[in-house]
Amino acid sequence: MPYQAPPPPKIPKGWFIALAWLFLLIILYSIANPILERQLYPKVQYKNQQGQHEVIIPSNAIHSFHVPGTINDIPVHFVVDTGASIVTVPENVAKKTKLKKGIMHQAQTASDIITVHQTMIKKLQIGSITLYNIRATINPHSHSNDVLLGMSALKHLKVQLKDGYMILSQAQSSY
Repeated sequence: MPYQAPPPPKIPKGWFIALAWLFLLIILYSIANPILERQLYPKVQYKNQQGQHEVIIPSNAIHSFHVPGTINDIPVHFVVDTGASIVTVPENVAKKTKLKKGIMHQAQTASDIITVHQTMIKKLQIGSITLYNIRATINPHSHSNDVLLGMSALKHLKVQLKDGYMILSQAQSSY
C-alpha cells in the first residue's frame, strides 16, 4: 500500500474571523490615531516680534491647552493649567529631566490630597520663552507624561485667552 501523507491540519473558521477583525482594528487605528493626535495636540504657533516672544496655543478638542517644551533641555509635553498653583511634574518625567526630589509635603489636587516632592526647574522653555529657577513639585502618583504648567511659571508671563487661543508672551528683557 502506497504511503499517504496525513491531511493538513484544519484551522478552525473562528481563527480566520478573529484575524480578520484584528486586521480591521489595526487599519482603523492607523487611520484614526493621526486624526485624534491632531485634535488633542493642535499645531502651536510661535512669534518673535518687537522684543516680544509669543506662543499661541489653540484649544484642543477637549478645551484644554497643550504645548511642547523642554525642562532642562529635555523635551516634555505641557498642559497649561492656570488653576494649578505650581508646575507639577510626573515622577517618570522628573527622572528623564534629572530633577532632584526635595522635601516631601502634602498637596491638594482637584480630587485628593497627595504627597509630593518639592523641586526646582533650572530651565523651562516653551518655544523662545525661557524661564529659570521655577518652583515645581514631583508627583509620584501620576501615570501621565504631561507636565502641568501651573502659576509658579505662568506668573512670569502674560497670559491671554482670545478666540479659542491661549497666548503666552514674555518681553525679551524679562526673567
